[in-house]
Amino acid sequence: MTLVFSCSKDDTEIKTSGEVVLSSQILGSDVGYVLGFSFEKAEKISYNLKSTIIPDFVVENNIDLQGNTIGANLSSPKNDKAFYLAGEFDDPSASATFYEELTEVPSVNFSAKANEIKIGQVYVFQTRENNYAKFRITNLEIKKYASPQYIEVTIQWKYQPDGSTLF
Repeated sequence: MTLVFSCSKDDTEIKTSGEVVLSSQILGSDVGYVLGFSFEKAEKISYNLKSTIIPDFVVENNIDLQGNTIGANLSSPKNDKAFYLAGEFDDPSASATFYEELTEVPSVNFSAKANEIKIGQVYVFQTRENNYAKFRITNLEIKKYASPQYIEVTIQWKYQPDGSTLF
């Protein structure tokens, strides 16, 4: 008698936390696009208005009247209930502590954009699939000498893929 054991194991582990650097830089020579971020895929996704695959959010320049980039906004294509500013801190360690201790999605109203983002802000994000993430802005850098100007944003994130409101 012979026993044969067969296992089908999917070695793909869902990544639910990390750090990502995104920018508002327009890429591509023919059709411009930016790199947005997908929590579900845990990766950057190219996006423009004709894209069929839509990221959870993208970085946009905040521009003054002279056309200079003065900061950044975040927007979530086709999602008008995406962002909630949970906390804002001048001290990086206070921001990190608040982020780590944020363990549940509050009952709040979410908005379509995160305007004038700053280092030390902590957001809760609701995806189009009604899953949740939290993220913290850890760095902002305006690339003033690039033409056109753009901004890079570093984000620490954690994603809850099962629709739970607990992180």
